[in-house]
Parts: sequence; structure tokens; C-alpha cells
Amino acid sequence: MTMSRFCKYILVLCVFAVASCRSQVTSFDNTCFNIEAALDNCADVPLSRYVSDIEYIPLETNEKSLVVFTFDMSTDGKYLYFYCYSNTQQVLVFDMNGKYISQINKKGRGPGEYEGLSDFSLESDLNGQHVCLFESFANKILVYEDDGKCVRDLDIKELLNANIDQSKLHNTSIESGVYLNRGRYVVISNTRFPKGYPGKYVRVSSNRLLVVDTLCNILKDENLGHSKAFIHSYKGNLRLSKGLSNDTLVFYDDNLNELSEISFDYGNLGSPADQFSTGIEHRWNVETEKFMVFKLSAYLRSMPKVFSKGLQTGSDYKSCFLVWDKASNRMCAMPYNYEFMAHGFKNDIDGGAPFLPLSSVGNKMYQVLWASDFKKYAEKSTSKKMKEVAATLTDESNSVLVVATLK
Repeated sequence: MTMSRFCKYILVLCVFAVASCRSQVTSFDNTCFNIEAALDNCADVPLSRYVSDIEYIPLETNEKSLVVFTFDMSTDGKYLYFYCYSNTQQVLVFDMNGKYISQINKKGRGPGEYEGLSDFSLESDLNGQHVCLFESFANKILVYEDDGKCVRDLDIKELLNANIDQSKLHNTSIESGVYLNRGRYVVISNTRFPKGYPGKYVRVSSNRLLVVDTLCNILKDENLGHSKAFIHSYKGNLRLSKGLSNDTLVFYDDNLNELSEISFDYGNLGSPADQFSTGIEHRWNVETEKFMVFKLSAYLRSMPKVFSKGLQTGSDYKSCFLVWDKASNRMCAMPYNYEFMAHGFKNDIDGGAPFLPLSSVGNKMYQVLWASDFKKYAEKSTSKKMKEVAATLTDESNSVLVVATLK
């Protein structure tokens, strides 16, 4: 073989390898999980099953940096981004050591500003832009640099209102959104029409899945019907939950083709009147290569093994967390930890508090704890690391980021 032919041969192999890597998307056989069985199969899930190390990062405390009501967080490996769903609806930016860098707080009605947000995502593969926010009132997708400069303002209101009878009063808004990769944004929109009298809205039109690029070209448009829906992204691939009480999770490949789905059978957990209150809250799905965590809301009486000692509270409606192990294709509930009065994986890594991930990025999972809670947990724990960090905190300190490294 000549050197020229050998070089061409190597080039072909490299192209094939790159294509193969891009096409490797985790797929599963269609599966239906019985949630009653998962609740009955309730057991501690040791953190060490999936995690090799845990660390605690106190976030810098100043008048601009307080992390409260954190709906989501993510990282691009350079900075940490916290989406705080409060009156200000802002994103706070820290470096990887917890030092405050900046904030994105652009409330207003002008270009590059937002009135109300429905979701947050990161866009880190296009020219260094980072924070992607989904505006629910004006129906815009806004992309900001770390210093708050708006670099992309995509108005998709007309796209969302297409094929809707404009003679009828209606209200269309973005319910959730996510960035995939290569300039592709996904939103779930919902349209409400008045019924009975002005100001009284009911959900009578179809929810809609819309995928657009940076030029607002439509890449995918799907009617989801009347069912509630939510989306998230895993390694740039779309996950869509839909159906009654969000009882189906659909997996898509990189080309937005449906691969497979898993569904959830709630059995006798709720009566027909409970069908919109008993179910998985898919906004809080956390996915890794080896497992997924789901948040289930149901009546306390439906979860005797999760809450084995009961709860002295005024409400009979509670939440618990389920773990789906992808390798065994089994799902179980995690019992409530009465010692720490918290949910999560049993922390057998360092004897710390239960770990309940808010998000997962790359080989890390993240949990955000208020300083006051962190201090209480540290007192009860045997974790030397927790106690050392807690000693530096007051109840007025900023939150602490718990970082778990996946195996």
C-alpha cells in the first residue's frame, strides 16, 4: 500500500469513527414501569453505586450573589450557572470554585429583555455564547453572554400562533424549553381559549412541540394534544414527557427521530379525580449514563414504605423520588431519611447528608443546599468535609453546592 493510499485509508477510518461516535445514542426497549411496584420495592440506594467522590463548594456571599429558589443549574466547565426563579428571575454566574462572577437580570419589555421566564438552558457550542432563556409572555428565545449582553433575540410568537384561528381570543405561551446542540432550540407551547366569561381560561387547544434553528427555521413541528408535556436534553438529545399526568417519556436521536419510550402505570394510586395530581413531575428529571431520578407526587397513604414512620404534617399529599437503573431496567423508590429529614441517595461516600441531584452535566451531579440546612446536616453527619465547610458558614451565608463525581 502506498503512503498516499494509506493516508486516504486512515482518513476514511477517522471519518467513520467520528460519524459512529455522533450516532451513538443511548436507546432502550419500550418499557412500562408499574409505579405501585416501584413504591413497594423501596430501599436505600447507596451513593457509592454510581459515585466515586463528593465535594462541597460554598458560594461567595455578597449582595448580588445570593442563590435562592434555584430551579436549575448547569455548567460549561468554566463557569457555574444558577437559574433562580424568584421575583427577579435571574441567572447567577460563578467560577468553578464558587467565586461570584456576574448575573443576567434583564427584566423589561425592550429588545434583549424579558418579562417572565419559563425555562433555562446552556448554549455553549456556538461562538462562546452561553445562557439561553425562554420568555413565556412575549414568546422569545434569548441568548446572553456571561456579562449579560444579549447576542440573540429570537421572536417565535408568529410561529407559535400559526394555524390558530385568530378570530378567537387566545393566549399562547412557552411552557418549557431546552437547547440541544448545533443551534437547535426546542420549546413546548400551550394555547388557552376563554370559556364562559372573560378572564376564565381552560386548556382546550393542543400543546405543541416546536424545534427551530438560529434563523427561526422550523426543524420539527408536532401537535401533542391536550396532555401536559415537558422536555429536557441529555447529551444534546431530546427527551419528551407527555400523556396524562406526563406518563410517557420519549427518547429521540440526534436527528430528532423517535428511538423508544418508557411509560408509567400508576395503577390504583389515585382515583380518576386524582389523575392530574398523582404522577411524575418531569421538570425534575435528572438523567445520567447509568440511571435516571424521577420525582413522584402522590398521597401519603400510597407510600407506606417510603414514609415508614409517617409525617406529622397538615397535608396528605407528598413527594418521593424514584431511581431507574438503566442496566437492570429496574425502578425503585428511595425511603425518606428521618435522621436528616430529607430525600436522596444514602451518602455512604463520606457519611454526609442524603444526596438529591438537581442536575447532571458530564460526569458530575449537582445539589444546592441553603447554608442553614447545610449546617444542620453537617451536625448530624459524620462527614469531615461537611463539618469543615459548615464551620465557615452562618445562616446568612450563600448556598453550598454539593458536587458528586460519577463513576
